Amino acid sequence: MLIIYFLKIFLKIFIDFYSIIYLMQFFEIFACIMFFSWRMRKKSFYLFRLILLTFVCVYICFILAFLVKQINNPWIKSLNTLLLDLYMLGLLFFCYKERISYILLTWCMALASREIVDILFTFALLAFGINNRTSISFFSTSNFIRDAIIYDFAHIAPQIALAFFFRIRNLINTDSKTIKDGVKLSVITILICCLIKPFATYYETESKNLFVIAYLFDLILASMILAIKHTILSENKYRKEIRIIDLLLLEKRKQYEINKSNINYINIKFHDIKHQLEEHQSILCKQELDNIRNSMSFYERAIKTGNNVLDIIIYEKQINCEKYGIILSYMINGKILDFISTTNLYALFSNALGNAVQATSKLDILEKRIIGISVIKDGKNAIVVVYNYFQNITNFPAIERDNDINSFEHGYGLKSIQYICNIYHGNSEVEIKNDMFFLKITIPIPI
Repeated sequence: MLIIYFLKIFLKIFIDFYSIIYLMQFFEIFACIMFFSWRMRKKSFYLFRLILLTFVCVYICFILAFLVKQINNPWIKSLNTLLLDLYMLGLLFFCYKERISYILLTWCMALASREIVDILFTFALLAFGINNRTSISFFSTSNFIRDAIIYDFAHIAPQIALAFFFRIRNLINTDSKTIKDGVKLSVITILICCLIKPFATYYETESKNLFVIAYLFDLILASMILAIKHTILSENKYRKEIRIIDLLLLEKRKQYEINKSNINYINIKFHDIKHQLEEHQSILCKQELDNIRNSMSFYERAIKTGNNVLDIIIYEKQINCEKYGIILSYMINGKILDFISTTNLYALFSNALGNAVQATSKLDILEKRIIGISVIKDGKNAIVVVYNYFQNITNFPAIERDNDINSFEHGYGLKSIQYICNIYHGNSEVEIKNDMFFLKITIPIPI
């Protein structure tokens, strides 16, 4: 309103009633666009682009006002609103270098925010018994500067609040589904903005109750748009995480095949060396033989869990634990997990034990460098428990920390574990007791 006053008083621009209406509508949505897009990446010559389109839109507002004066019906008002809103969408594309989905969702948020704030202000006027068609003042005496300040504050403050809570904070990667959802939401938004209010305002004098009902319906729909935007972004984030977990599972599958091949190779070489040692033990002294046998004893350990995949994982992790002086104890009935695919089983235990090894290796007290694993059958469920000591919670990689770029794969540790559990209708639980961390996985055993 103050901008309109500036145009009228200082620039001596003639502004009639309809021009004021469309100028107010433009500056309201323009403010919403600015609040919702202030973190977006701007194109070169941003200010020039913005100022240019603003002046063009002011000129368009006068043209729209002229059309309404010549043909005053709700369809013309709807068309004018449509043109104005689409122009603001063009402004976003012209001034910002963001993805289509980002721009569409931001535009929808701005339009919905404008609708919500404008409707609430109209209801406030009606609550004070003020005719919203003739006045925007809450006082019996008219003062344009005072009323304009109140009007601007009543619109800008809620818009800033809505932008703070609902603006898009991080939309790095979007898929085709998000773009399609953004287009659908844009169509719904534009229909709501261009049909309900213009018709409700046009027929307000005929039925005040119908006007209020239409505005309430518009308010509910605009609020739902904000909620739908949140759902779209949440689904996009979920699909992104699933894609990353699938890639990690694929890497785990490759890692399993490599480790399996390496272990088989090590076993072959171990038995060859063992036979060679027996043949040449006569030329070695007892101490040398004992040292060689002690070194070989680690690789001679037979791991029999009842599941070949678990045998390889335990063998691999034992070598890793030996490096950090960690004792790995296990009591595993691997046969009850035969229904889980090789890739999923390897990823499940590799993530759980990998996190445990990383946390335990950082312990200052060597006696606490212990990791325990148990796999048992409890009724119709397979119960997997992995436990270990930890120094402090920030040192445990299984607790996801989105800002830790060095723990990228570990950041998806528990998520991938839960993802695998969901495939088999199970669940995972984390429990912390004093300085011990417990990961419990429960998976129903198929009949």
